[in-house]
This record gives sequence, structure tokens and C-alpha cells, in this order.
Amino acid sequence: MTNRAVIYSRYSSSGQNDQSIETQIDICTKYATTHNLVIVHTYTDRGLTGTNANRPGFQNMIEDSYLKRFDYVLVYKFDRFARDEYDDIHYEKILNDNGVKRLSATEVIPDDYFSAALIKAVTRLNNEQYSRILSERVNAGLDKNVEKGLMVGGSITWGYKMINKKYIIDETISTYVVTIFRMYSEGLTALEIIHYLTKNGIYNANGKPFMMQHIMKILRNKRYIGIFTYKHMEHPNFVPAIIDDTLYDSVQERLKKAKNRRRNRSPVEYHLTGKLFCGLCGKPMAGYSGTGKSGRKFHYYRCKCEKKNEPKDRLENLVVKITVDQVANSPHLDEWIDHSIKVYSDNFQSVDLMIKHVQTEIRKTKNQINNMMEAIKQGILTPSTKSELISLEDKLTLLNNELSVKESLKPAVLSHEDMKAWFKQAKKMDNKDIIDALVKKVIVYDDKIDISFYLSNRSVSLDIPHAHQFYI
Repeated sequence: MTNRAVIYSRYSSSGQNDQSIETQIDICTKYATTHNLVIVHTYTDRGLTGTNANRPGFQNMIEDSYLKRFDYVLVYKFDRFARDEYDDIHYEKILNDNGVKRLSATEVIPDDYFSAALIKAVTRLNNEQYSRILSERVNAGLDKNVEKGLMVGGSITWGYKMINKKYIIDETISTYVVTIFRMYSEGLTALEIIHYLTKNGIYNANGKPFMMQHIMKILRNKRYIGIFTYKHMEHPNFVPAIIDDTLYDSVQERLKKAKNRRRNRSPVEYHLTGKLFCGLCGKPMAGYSGTGKSGRKFHYYRCKCEKKNEPKDRLENLVVKITVDQVANSPHLDEWIDHSIKVYSDNFQSVDLMIKHVQTEIRKTKNQINNMMEAIKQGILTPSTKSELISLEDKLTLLNNELSVKESLKPAVLSHEDMKAWFKQAKKMDNKDIIDALVKKVIVYDDKIDISFYLSNRSVSLDIPHAHQFYI
């Protein structure tokens, strides 16, 4: 493993701005310097929520991880990566498979598997809760901007330019937006549209080829017919329209039909994927499905060797029940919790760094405003003085909003009781949560099963008939 690292930074549109990006990058850069990491690239997403992964900068980072260009992804805090638990686990696995490790500049995740997995499980729940709280916070300044017809937060929609916080059509790009809508309306697939765009040298806002989610996002975006959605309310004629209503409605009708065709194709999650191995040949077992003569669908884990298939639900339920019994009911549980609590508490010793950084920027901005006001009193006035003063005051407002959000949502230190409660709820949790947090590896034979947990040298081996009789 070398020391090449990239920084990923993100801010949402609630009380945050480019200053948030600069602050995150500054803190990550300092971390990299002290830990001998070489920053080779920085990916950013401005004004985009972490509750879904459809972020251009984020997706570009994931794509580049396949090219083996870096060894670490460095974030200010893990919630910059993702706040949704499924996305967090899914994309961390992709990075791990590509030989890339995640690092946080302000959170310490221990090297021992058990503490790392448990802390990640708890912090993921914290991040989802943070996201729900944050979505309920309303910035009065943003409301006023909308009332004035000004755009608030978010990245600039492809096909537009922003001037004085108002959208205007970018004539050089808007024609391609129309082309995308027309091609889809005429029956072409998203992949065919991507092929056309790439062939003609038309790329997304980041200068990279379009992906499926980019096309789908464009086709569903109501801004192209002039509608701006803010706080679940639609504001018609808010931006100049690029697409007429007839073409937009035609595309939405086709998208709706495609969605209805997929409705009965809900994906099945195989929770042991990446952790389940065949006891006969040692290779990973993968999830498959098949349909019986009666039309009933079956889901199972299969190996390519002669080992018999394992029914998905039966195996997962068995693994979870053994795990809860061996870990959650262990006499060593309090000892493990105390160790994890210590590490978890250490995570937030540096959380004040972000707040202090914002406070420093507030002081600097106030001093700049005071100096400018003093110059005005002394008769020193230039044509740009007024615009500079307004810009500084806007910056101060945004910084104060950002500070307010950060201070009010500062995470609480986890207690022993919190951890104990997490384990007490284990029996009620989804199989996925238990397997992700506590199960390290499962080796299944035709007659026995070996399970390794996220504990040092901690595993259990049971005969399958006995295990089914005792646990199922």
C-alpha cells in the first residue's frame, strides 16, 4: 500500500457554502501532511445532499477508484461520504474491493475489526439522524432569496449559467439538453443517448462522459420547464425554460411506463455477499435466484463447485441467530463495549476544529467589514466599495448560519448504556445490520458452518444439523 490519497468534500444547500468546502479541504490537507499522505486529486460536490449517491464528484471518485490511481479517500468526516446507511456500506465495499481505504480527518476508526465495525454501525445511525434533523432546519435567508426570485444553493443545472444568483440559458449547452429530451421521446435508450453524446464529444459539467444516472436526472429535472422546487413547493416560471411542456410530458410518460415495468423487479439483497465462502473449494459463494415449476421464485447462495446450494433466508437467519447468541450474549460484552466507548469518545476530540475554523473566518470577515466602514468614514470610496461590502456581509451571514448549524448538531459522546442498548435491540434488528456490524466471515460446508466475528481470533464452528435444531 502506497500513500496516494484523494480528498472528497461536500456541502449541502442548508446553511453551507463554498467556505465549507475550503474548510474541509484545509483540515484534510493538514491531516494528510501529518500522516505522510500525498494528495493527488480533490473531488467536490457543492450544494448536494449526502442522503443519496447521485453526486457527480462522488461518482467520479468511485469511477477513478477502479483505475488504481489512489490508495486512500480522505474526508473531513464520514458523513461527507454518505449519510444513507446502504450507500455508505455499498460504496465502502467498492472502494475496499479496489484496494482503497477510507480515512476521516476528524474521526478515529480503530484498526481492530470489532471496534471499527461497531463504531461504523453506530455512527451510521447518527449520520442518518443528523440528516433528518438538518432537513428540518430552515434558513430564513434562503426563504427571502426565493421570495426575490433568486436561486439558493445547489450546483448549477447543466444547460444554464448563473448571473447575480439568477439562472440564464447557456446557449452553447442548452441545445444538447433539447437533443437528449427529443432522443428519449423518440424511443432511444439512455445508453444510446450516452453513446451519441460521447461520440460527439459532449461531456457533463465535470468534463467526463455521461453515465446513466446523469441522463435520468436530466430527463426528470423540472427546471428545464421553468419550475424550481424549494422545500417541496414548486415555483413555476422561476427560471427560463429550455424544454416545452409537450416534450417534457412525453418524456415523463415514457419514464413512467418504464418504472411500471420495473415495479415487480425489486432487487433482493444477499447480505452475506463478500463474507460467505465455500467450505469445499474456498471460493466466495454468490447469490442467485431461480423459478420453480409452480412459478415460485427461490433465492439461494451457490458455488461453482459441487457443493450443494444454500437457501438464502435459512442460512442468513442461522448466521444472525448464532451471532447474537455468541456476541450479544457473551460474558465479555461489557469489556468489549468499554474498549469501543473509549475509541468512540476519542473520535470527537477534534470535532471542535471545524467550529474554530469557522469562528476564525467570522472574525476575519468582521475585521474586513470594520476596516471598510472606517475607510468610508474617512472618505475613501471607490466604485467597487459598495459591491465588496455587500459581498462581505453576505459571506458573514453564511458563515454565521454555518456556525449555528455546526454548534447545534455537535454529536454527543456515546455512553456504555447506549452501546448496551444497541446490543439489546440486536434480536429486533434486520439481518443486514447484524451481519454488517458483527460478522467478519462465514465458511459453509454441507454439514457444518464456521463463523468468524469482528473480534480478535473469535470464531465458532457448529454442525449444521445441530445448529438448525438449536437456533432455528
